[in-house]
Amino acid sequence: MLQRWNGIRPSIKPLLPEFYIYLADLKMKEIHRRRKRNSVKYPSNIENNNSIKWIEMLLKIPLADHRKYALWRIIAPYLINIKKLFYDDAFDIIFDWLNKCSKAKSLDFNMKAQN
Repeated sequence: MLQRWNGIRPSIKPLLPEFYIYLADLKMKEIHRRRKRNSVKYPSNIENNNSIKWIEMLLKIPLADHRKYALWRIIAPYLINIKKLFYDDAFDIIFDWLNKCSKAKSLDFNMKAQN
């Protein structure tokens, strides 16, 4: 025995930052694995055969009215469920569409706060 235990437990706090970094690294590796696996299933997430022509046209046309409803019931489910886009990619497309719509008529909500 090198030293007899004095009965005082050392603090775990100095170890926590390294442990949190380790956990974050595991999470990032899992995200990369999922994206890689999904990219194999859906080789081109943006240009796949799963598209609905009228919704694709809707994404090119800025709307002055009923934008929230179109997002909630049409565009967001289409991008996630039909096109199989990742959340971040779908959000970018929606954000661009809302920017176009805001030029037709100003938005009555904050796009960034709705995230």
